[in-house]
Amino acid sequence: MKSKSRQNKEEDNIYILLVEDDKESAQAMETMLTKRKIRVETVESVDQALEQFDPDKHDAIVTDIRLGELSGVDLLRRIREDLPDFPVILLTGFDSVDSAIQAIRLGAQDYILKPLNSIDDLVLPVKRSISSHRTLLKNRQLEKEQKQTNELLKAAYEKIRVLNARMNEITENEKLKITHELHDGILQHIVALRLHLESMKHTVQSNKSPEKAIAGANTAIKITTDMIISIRTLMTEILPLDTSDVLQQLSSYYDKFKDHLNGVHLNIHQYSIDQTLAPEVQANLFRIAQEAIANSAKHAQASQIDVRCFADHDSMIMEIADNGTGFNHKRFGNKIDGKHWGLLIMDERSFAAGGRLFIDSKPGKGTKLTVKVSKEKNHQLLCHHAKTPPAS
Repeated sequence: MKSKSRQNKEEDNIYILLVEDDKESAQAMETMLTKRKIRVETVESVDQALEQFDPDKHDAIVTDIRLGELSGVDLLRRIREDLPDFPVILLTGFDSVDSAIQAIRLGAQDYILKPLNSIDDLVLPVKRSISSHRTLLKNRQLEKEQKQTNELLKAAYEKIRVLNARMNEITENEKLKITHELHDGILQHIVALRLHLESMKHTVQSNKSPEKAIAGANTAIKITTDMIISIRTLMTEILPLDTSDVLQQLSSYYDKFKDHLNGVHLNIHQYSIDQTLAPEVQANLFRIAQEAIANSAKHAQASQIDVRCFADHDSMIMEIADNGTGFNHKRFGNKIDGKHWGLLIMDERSFAAGGRLFIDSKPGKGTKLTVKVSKEKNHQLLCHHAKTPPAS
């Protein structure tokens, strides 16, 4: 609720345009209004009023009806063409009441009979009209802001909905991929292992040569080793390595999967970073780099990718640059479409890490992605983990 002092300040800050061709009447009203702390600008004709009127400066127009060639009603009509709600108050004698009534129908806020019995006959209607107009303007501004907020919320909701649908799709694809890996890799190894163990059991039970049993055992060991490799590979694809060094994670990831990256050569550069990465920052930076490397290899036809991690005064920074085909990132902006899911997800991961993603790319000039993570946000996350007891 607005304080009374603020309300009084607004009420006292009134500036009116007075249109009166009788100089004595104009001087008298200006003097009385000024004593009530109402500032007044006085003109004598409709033409002068239209020339001097400024809706950002004046709070109301007080005009006599009879002004010569053009009347106060004519002035009202001109004002209403552009400002249907601006306060216009008419001064009229008894012989022009009909004109005043006509003016009210045209949208005048009030009309006041002359001669005035008291200055309050003018001040009170003026303040009342200005107060109503200010309230109207504030309500319109609030409605405008509410509409903008609703539009932002609607856009954010739609973005969340689309991202949620995409994440569900990714989750289902990952489940399918893991299922295929389990069926085609690990399950086949287990079946083969069982067959060899049954064969070894039969060999031992039938007292056949130990050489055959040993050969079967060696085969079982090899199958077990292959199965362990398959499980580790699958785990590497699902989770980062257990280390706080993102670049070490990337190096291990590259060593394991470089045969699937279309011959892309990865260069990793690390400079001094004076702050430990929070777990979620570490995980999101790894996933961003992982996605960027995969995109460069798959879509950008890059032959080289450089990854750099360093820090400045406020941020920890990771840059991922390739020499691929590039694209016009200015056309992308914040648009969500099926061609830029990788960038969209990386942007969301940057936000989740307490940072921002910047894109610099041109057709034929390669692409550079820069992730800047706030040191303050990272520190807050570290403090949160320090205060949170480990799960039992």
